[in-house]
Amino acid sequence: MVYGGSQFYGTQANVHANARSSMPTYMALITIGFCAGALGSMYSSGPSSLWVATSAPALQTPTSSIAMPVMRSPAHHSGAWHSHVQPGQPIVVTGSTLQATRNSLTHVASTDNGTSLSALAALLMVPATLAMWWSRTRASPAYSPLHEVHMASVEARQDVDVETRVGPTPKHSVVVVTGPSGVGKNYVLRTLSDRYGGRYSFSVSHTTRKPRPGELDGTDYHFVSHEEFQELAQADAFVEQTHFCGNNYGTSFMAIERASQDSTCCLLDLDLQGAVNLKQRLPEAFLIYIAPPSMKVLEQRLRGRESETEEQIEARLERAKEDMRLFHTQHKALFDAVIVNGTDEEPSVSAVEDLHTLVYRQGMPASRNAFLPQDWSAESFIAMAAATAEKSDAVKEAYGKMTMDDLVSLCKRRGFVFQSGDIYGGNAGFYDYGPLGAELKRELKAAWWRTFVQQRDDMVGLDSAIIGLPRMWEASGHVGGFSDPMVDCKESKQRFRADQILCAPVIDATGKELGWVMAMDDATAEEKMKKAAGQLLKKAGGEKPFEPLNIRDLTEIPEEDIAKVPSPATGNVNTLTPPRDFNLMFQTNVGPVVADSSVAYLRPETAQGIFTNFKNVVDTSRVKVPFGIAQIGKAFRNEITPRNFIFRSREFEQMEIEYFIREDDWKECHQQWLDHMREFLLHCGLRPELIGTEVHADEKLAHYARACTDLTFTFPFGEQELLGVAARGAYDLGQHAEFSGKKLEYTEQKEKFVPHVIEPSLGVDRLFLAVMASAYCEDEVDGEKRTVLKFAPSIAPIKCLVLPLVKNKEPIMNAATALYKKLQQRWNVTFDQTGAIGRRYRRGDEAGVPFCITIDFESIEEGPLQGTYTIRDRDTCEQQRMTEEQLMAYLTEKINGY
Repeated sequence: MVYGGSQFYGTQANVHANARSSMPTYMALITIGFCAGALGSMYSSGPSSLWVATSAPALQTPTSSIAMPVMRSPAHHSGAWHSHVQPGQPIVVTGSTLQATRNSLTHVASTDNGTSLSALAALLMVPATLAMWWSRTRASPAYSPLHEVHMASVEARQDVDVETRVGPTPKHSVVVVTGPSGVGKNYVLRTLSDRYGGRYSFSVSHTTRKPRPGELDGTDYHFVSHEEFQELAQADAFVEQTHFCGNNYGTSFMAIERASQDSTCCLLDLDLQGAVNLKQRLPEAFLIYIAPPSMKVLEQRLRGRESETEEQIEARLERAKEDMRLFHTQHKALFDAVIVNGTDEEPSVSAVEDLHTLVYRQGMPASRNAFLPQDWSAESFIAMAAATAEKSDAVKEAYGKMTMDDLVSLCKRRGFVFQSGDIYGGNAGFYDYGPLGAELKRELKAAWWRTFVQQRDDMVGLDSAIIGLPRMWEASGHVGGFSDPMVDCKESKQRFRADQILCAPVIDATGKELGWVMAMDDATAEEKMKKAAGQLLKKAGGEKPFEPLNIRDLTEIPEEDIAKVPSPATGNVNTLTPPRDFNLMFQTNVGPVVADSSVAYLRPETAQGIFTNFKNVVDTSRVKVPFGIAQIGKAFRNEITPRNFIFRSREFEQMEIEYFIREDDWKECHQQWLDHMREFLLHCGLRPELIGTEVHADEKLAHYARACTDLTFTFPFGEQELLGVAARGAYDLGQHAEFSGKKLEYTEQKEKFVPHVIEPSLGVDRLFLAVMASAYCEDEVDGEKRTVLKFAPSIAPIKCLVLPLVKNKEPIMNAATALYKKLQQRWNVTFDQTGAIGRRYRRGDEAGVPFCITIDFESIEEGPLQGTYTIRDRDTCEQQRMTEEQLMAYLTEKINGY
């Protein structure tokens, strides 16, 4: 290798320790190196130096593969390259496979003029050529693990079709994934490769341990002997190496260089110490720590392998504890992100998407299980992992065997929600609220209005029209961009949202495509698809395991593959049309004439009515920034596939606030409104363990938005968005000002500006469903099963149930009626006189009535208990006897909170 002026020139070769071949090849290397140097140094100025590798391990190309590539300019790297040719410093020349270290470099000659080296090279050309011929005809290639280091990386890259590499450039070219043994790193990396194979290259590490069942040499690891590993280590072939559980592990320079040469991301699976070692030698590496949700889950995964002795498992568990301790106390500052992998015995697919988001996309993952190191602490990390596991347990405890069908059945049976137009077969996507449902809905809206409007000095209310002019919806972007991708089933004539149809090809172990499977996107979709894939495999007569499913939605697959996907309606292939955009707004006409000039739209959201009334409110209400405008009202969206009961329907109700602020205050205000909304959800009785947070990644944000964070809720059908808090900037007011020609500015002390907006938006129907899901409970009382809705007393549709013990005793009925009238003046209460008292209790429990008040004989007869009543608590079934005065005070405190 010749360093001439500002560039390196040279050759590459692998010289094995073979007595008959090494010297002639070595001489040829020197000669061709001179020649390559001459070609470049004749055109360069400045001093030239000749460096020759003198030990075989430094040169890592296959035997006899001697070539003469011209190296890239050192200008590709920052820093002075002169310093790289120093004792003790590794040399990696970009664009070649040459690596050398102090032990493998010999300074042969140097001159102030490259032409002197050219003359010397010419003198050696003839004997060197003869030596090369003799070497290639007489040498017998000897095995070297160094040869394997190079060839494995070359073969791995040749397996990737060139076309699959076309795509986005990763933000990080070298990514290190680490975590305690058993955390599921292999699962994450394999699934990542299966889903996004063309975007990732994998650096295969060397190890001295024995292969586990299913592991392949050259794919999972390079399995080598201790002697071979030591040979590599002595040659300084590893960028990092470590010792774990009696075995050695190492990652070669060459594997990383080869894996990261194109636009893919090079992934490395290392242990903690290996990751730390690599970071020290490769500072630009992006480090991700994968953690288990709990030590219990980690132990379950280790034992589930069934490949190690009890002693080995215990050693791994102890090492895992020490690994996590060292991570928190010593190394966490080196890491860029942490991902909690899974919530149960199996690793999580969401961890794969989190990792992909970190590497390729802008911003942080949507999952709340990934976050940046400035937020880390050992306590918060452990608390997060514990909370993840706790949430999984909480979901199981909350719902038990309860399904969405159970909840829907209860809603209809007790008069909460009915299918609209039920007697005519039902109107899909539309629902009617029955007596109890109407009361619960009213309570939720009243609580929201009271909390955010009546009890705040910086908020006013509004009730805008449902039908809006086209110009308004053009300004907001709804006419041009408010659409979903839609596909039709040609057989059934049904329509589906394309992004809600999940699909995947089923590939057997031989690489043959057996067909495609699909499922609608919900919490059980992946399980359904795996089952269907197994059936396809069985039908094909195969018993070999198929490849992991590459699950995507219908918008993410090539159009030519859509015909292979079974229809959700019929299960047949060749029936789905290609996706096309479908506008979600309901169109109508205003006035007696149906014409283009009379077109109008039912509003798809309530927010735009607030923005168009901004100037009216400012001029009439004397509000000062910061202030908000709140509105509750109906909205309409022509959903392609309404689903999950009232969660996604075509007619729904929204509770929205547009809070106007100065631009510099948006971050603080955004967080404040998140806190306010979370407190409100808890006030409504939602279980805190079922509430989550999802931060929208940058690529998911609207182009004008600063940030958007959802508060999610885990429904029986899975975790979904419940409400959103968005920082919308000044986009909406600016758009309406432009389209209307009116200035929508705020004036403060002669300063005019367009306020920015924070928008907390909550759907009444989704809150209703979350409240029902949180309240639903099945338990036993006195050996008898009961279904109970444990509503918070403040939002319960019926606060009290007045029960005369018997209905044929006039004094008891009179006392019960009198008490009922008094209670009715304060709250919504009901009167029930039919049936056994126990049965009436059960009816009240199922309706969610928090308190039952019984008037019995002791209430009317002379004695110490005359004028007292028995009050029963719905949740505990405990009963207390109180006077009327005590009863009123007790109920006021429980229901009103004071």
